[in-house]
Order: sequence, then structure tokens, then C-alpha cells
Amino acid sequence: MRRLLASLLMVLFVGSGVQAQDTDSTTRITRVVWSPDGTRVATSYRDGRILIDSLEGQQQRLLLQADTSRILGLAWSPDGQLLASGSTSPDNALRIWDAITGEQVHVVADFGLDILTVTWSPNGQYILAVTAEPFNTPSNAVLVDSTTLQSTTFSTGAVSDIAWNLDGTQAAFSNISFNVEVRNVASLDLASRYMYDAPFIPGLLNQLIKVTWSSTGEYIAGGTGDGRIIIWRFDSPEPVHVLEGNSYQGENIALAWINELYFDDSGQYVTSVSRDGTLRRWVVETGNLVSEQMVTPQYAADFSPYGGRLALGLALPENMAATQVDLVVETLASGAIQIVVPDPSIDRLNTIAAACDAPVSPTTDMADFIAQVEALPADSIPPACAADLLAVARALESQ
Repeated sequence: MRRLLASLLMVLFVGSGVQAQDTDSTTRITRVVWSPDGTRVATSYRDGRILIDSLEGQQQRLLLQADTSRILGLAWSPDGQLLASGSTSPDNALRIWDAITGEQVHVVADFGLDILTVTWSPNGQYILAVTAEPFNTPSNAVLVDSTTLQSTTFSTGAVSDIAWNLDGTQAAFSNISFNVEVRNVASLDLASRYMYDAPFIPGLLNQLIKVTWSSTGEYIAGGTGDGRIIIWRFDSPEPVHVLEGNSYQGENIALAWINELYFDDSGQYVTSVSRDGTLRRWVVETGNLVSEQMVTPQYAADFSPYGGRLALGLALPENMAATQVDLVVETLASGAIQIVVPDPSIDRLNTIAAACDAPVSPTTDMADFIAQVEALPADSIPPACAADLLAVARALESQ
């Protein structure tokens, strides 16, 4: 199982007009994640590096030489002061970094298995890391208390992704055998399981590789290796919708992979990002498709805290010019990271403004709205909210 997961995670892009990175390229991106305040982007690479870029130009790029092997897990603490990383063989280490100075503050080393995912609870209390499925070891997951740095190990089976509920009391694990398991964090006991009935296809082609939880707590969504999105209501084990995240029909199976899933703060919409660059947005209640866009093919993707911007870890070497699309608002890391505005609309502005109680009302006059946001006192709304409002409004203004 470990060999299967590792080999699939290294599948590279070909075709679609995009030159793929070489199989042995050390510059290949593995993860990209936004800081909670929306001002920085952390990017991990196959050679063990982690870069932290500031979008506001207030800080120089910070380089963390985490390990000598791939970083597949990367997560910010809720206050943005710390960053957790998880690596594959030969390091197999969970590390916690000071995201301001770059110093390592804690390490849980030598798991003996590739760490596939790392996440931080919304309340900041726990860091959770999961490795490939254990063979000769009794556990493949570790829960670290961030205040005491005490670790608890347990077994989850083969898990590819983790999502927390809003208060951090439960975590959803996407199990590659077609189900999502929810555990109570305090006891680590299984609370519920959500099933997806599908035939087994080797290579994670149709198994769950991504999971996310709506902010309302009403829905859980999972993404598969063949581009499907499965949505469950929290109170029912059977899916309410099975959606198609892309229409890719080519031979490169990696292009169908769902890289990211995002519920709007209102809980009304869910957006998927496929590796071939397809973005699709649905009404959660009905499963109706409401918009579709194409961006640059990518190895990794992450929505900003309020969903107004999307960071893409491109499937391109760092020394190649990134493919340009109309939605690009910024390019970082020598062209390897693009930031785009997905589906700019008045509705999205209203959703973002409502999520952070912004004392502004979006109108069709974008110049006036931008001026209102820029005139807000610095402490009136979170920086991430202001940045997302401005990004969406400027995208609408340019249309």
C-alpha cells in the first residue's frame, strides 16, 4: 500500500499543452497552503524544501530546509505563527516550525512510513499526522498536543486526507477504501462512517483522496482520483450527490485527480479543483452545476481563508514561464505559484463580506466598493477578508 500511494503521488503531467516536470525533478511542488491571515503562502517541494512567501512584501521569502525527502503534509497553526510539515522516506518526520524565524521548534521523528497528510485543529490545540498504512507497526497516526507537545499514537488505516469540524472536536478521515470516518478527537473513537459504493480500481483511480467539511457542519465532501465529488449530509451515511469534477478523457490519469474541495462560508456552494485545471462550482442542496472555469494544470491547490483567491502549485519547472489566464492576479516562486480569482461575482463578494461581518455593501460600482474597503480601519475586518474582497472586486472591475 505504501508503495502504491507513493508511486501514484509522483505521477506527472503530460499533454494539455503543459510541459511536465521530470520524474526526478527536485523542484516539483507537493503542497501549497495559505496562512490563516491570507498574507502568506507556504509551498513544499519534492527535495524537502519549504518556502514561505509574503504577498504584501513585508517579509522576505523564508526558506525552511525541512528534510531531504518529499514533504507531502503541510499545515499552518490557526494563529499563523507556526507551520507543521510531514515528510516521506528516509526522513519520515513530523516537524513544527516557527513561521516567522524559520527555526524548528519540535520534531516527532522516524515514523518508519511516509507521512501522507498533516493538519492543525481549528482551535490550535492539536496537530494530526497520518502515514501510509502500517505493516509491522501498531499505529500510523500521531496526535500532538501543541501546548504540551505530548504525542498520542493510534491506527487509522490507509488515509489520504483529513478535515476538521469548525470547533475542532471531530476530524474526518478520507479512507482510500471508499469511505470517510469521523473520529472524536478527545477519545480518538470512531463516531460515524460515510460510505461510497464503488468497484475497486488499482492505483487510487476512483478512491477517496480528498475530504472537506462545510463550515455549517451540515455536509462532508470527498474527492476521488478519477474526478468525482461525493457529498454526504452529516446525519446520513449514504451520499446525497455524486458529481463529476472534470471531463478529462485522456490517457494521463493524474489529470483527473481532485486537488482541492472548498465549501463557501454560507454552506450553499462547493467548488472542486481538478489537476487538469478544471474548476467547477455546484449548489450543495441540489447538486446543480452553476459555473465552470479553466486555470493552469497544477500539482497542488488551496483556497484562501475566505475563498476569494486560489493558489495553484503549477505543473511546471520553476524556470518556465507560467501559463497565463485572465484570472491570474499574482505569480510567486519564480512562476511556480499562481494566484487566481475563481468565479468573481457580486454573490461571492456578498458571501465573503457576510463571513467576516464587513461593514460594506457590494454594489455594481466596483471602483466605489474598492474605495470603501481600502478606507476601512485596519482592525475592522480580518486582513484575509479584506484581501479577498479586494481581489474579487478588482477582478470584477477588470471584466
